[in-house]
Amino acid sequence: MSDSDIYAQPLSKLYAYENTFYDREPKFDVTVAKLSARKGRYKFVISSDVYEHIPYPVDIAFHNLYNLLAPGGICIFSVPFDNTGSTKEHFPALHEWQISVRDGKRVIINKLEDGSIQIFENLCFHGGSGATLEMRRFAQNHLLSLFNLAGFKDIHIHSEELPEHGIIFGTKDSYVISARKPHNTN
Repeated sequence: MSDSDIYAQPLSKLYAYENTFYDREPKFDVTVAKLSARKGRYKFVISSDVYEHIPYPVDIAFHNLYNLLAPGGICIFSVPFDNTGSTKEHFPALHEWQISVRDGKRVIINKLEDGSIQIFENLCFHGGSGATLEMRRFAQNHLLSLFNLAGFKDIHIHSEELPEHGIIFGTKDSYVISARKPHNTN
């Protein structure tokens, strides 16, 4: 899912690899309820810093991630997260919303189900605009529970630096998580 060229180019030489994007071809939205064409298709999925940008509720995206994998498939996953506390949803009541510009600044204008309007300022974008809007800041315990609820097993946070292999964490708030879909899913 939206892999950097650092991953995408070498993987495409080794595997029948598909790098997808939310905002351009090949398009893929992990929140769409029907994933029948892709269900159980992948031996591994890499999702690097994607899930903090998915609108609320995010749990459907974890279930769909699980469903993308073949039995025994592995998910390699990262998002920024806090080791303590609770997940902070920035916009839990988005209904009919858009990003607009007011006074030279990007804002969210959200029309709630009852017709009232919310305006959110001081938006946080990661490396761009549009689909890179930060929707939440995960907490580790919530993140792990979302993997468990989706059905994943062997969930592991990889926090050990391995400088000899180029694995050096610049910050302590985004480690790689691996999780496996069980071989027997009955």
